[in-house]
Amino acid sequence: MVRAMPPTMPPEYAEREHTYFKHRVLSEYLIRYGIKLGSLARGRRVRLVYCDVFAGPWRSRDQDRRDTSVYLGLTAMREARQHWRKKGVDFALAAAFVEKDPASFADLKELCGEFSADFDELRPLLGRFDERAAEVHSIIGSDPAFILVDPLGWKDAGMQHVELLSSRPRRDVMIRVPAHAQRFHKRLLRFLGRRDEDIPAGMAQEELIEVYCDHLRRYCGLNYAAEIAVPRGDQEALACWLVVGGRHPQVLNVFRDVERKVLGSEALDIREEKRQGDQLSFFAPSETRRFDSFYEKRWRESLAVIPDEVVDLLRERGRIAYRDLWPRMLERHHVVERELARIVKAMVPERVRVPNLNRERAIKDHHILTPAPQPREARRAPEAEGGRIAS
Repeated sequence: MVRAMPPTMPPEYAEREHTYFKHRVLSEYLIRYGIKLGSLARGRRVRLVYCDVFAGPWRSRDQDRRDTSVYLGLTAMREARQHWRKKGVDFALAAAFVEKDPASFADLKELCGEFSADFDELRPLLGRFDERAAEVHSIIGSDPAFILVDPLGWKDAGMQHVELLSSRPRRDVMIRVPAHAQRFHKRLLRFLGRRDEDIPAGMAQEELIEVYCDHLRRYCGLNYAAEIAVPRGDQEALACWLVVGGRHPQVLNVFRDVERKVLGSEALDIREEKRQGDQLSFFAPSETRRFDSFYEKRWRESLAVIPDEVVDLLRERGRIAYRDLWPRMLERHHVVERELARIVKAMVPERVRVPNLNRERAIKDHHILTPAPQPREARRAPEAEGGRIAS
């Protein structure tokens, strides 16, 4: 298989490949976000806002600070605006940043100055997130906004402040959650504003991150929330989670596309190069694999369970529009929407019925899915070996 070459990882990310992956996800997601919402400017006034509420402390190794979320976020939004300006469409850009360390804040102000010609408003704020959340909320106003929450720890990052910033329509939130969150169980409870009985101690990482996503949906008014796992450079180990939340299902579509591009394809060569020289490596050469092993494991697990989950859902509901099915699947599984559509189509007609599908080449949002009738023998009551199961 011939794959497009991924961007070369800059040398300043050496020994912190997971930070590079995190920044690539941010950049790819944000430029698509900007282009998508910028399209609204063809018919009316639009102002997009980028917010980074933990802009430091900074760990940049580049003299121009190109390896920081501030630089990358501002650059992505600028590129989205340039995309539409070439088509004769323009919109306003604003950004707000929160930094509590005075020395880092001075660097933040200097970097913001380098982008002043590209933004209509740039607001660096000195202080803690909990102190400045209301001001950031005021800066955003009623406009669309992307909010990045990337704290070093849990302090001053309460969910109630995220809830404030995400309380209006057209808000996307991306949050970095540390690996092994169960080690910080008490701090996680404080962050979420929950009691001990709401999240029992000893939960597995995957269970905790699902609780986290559920709280974004329930308490921040976001319709959708999903996670991706970011690996360490040369290990099959988790570095951190990235969780995204939003009100529109396209949030999930973009997130899964970016996950595949960055953590599936780009990470393949970067992580294998990192592992070169390890005589005990059991990983196949990149030419024989489609995705990086860390992502591929989760992808294959998703492929294995999606068909049964689709059938179970259809039997439960009786019928469901594909437009309502794919967001539910993408929240839970590491596939892209076009791939899910092929999976569902392959289930027709043995397991799924889709009226009028023969007239179209692919499953589309308007299609109504129903469960295929079960074979007569499948409807019989199950029997245990040696006799019927006791009631």
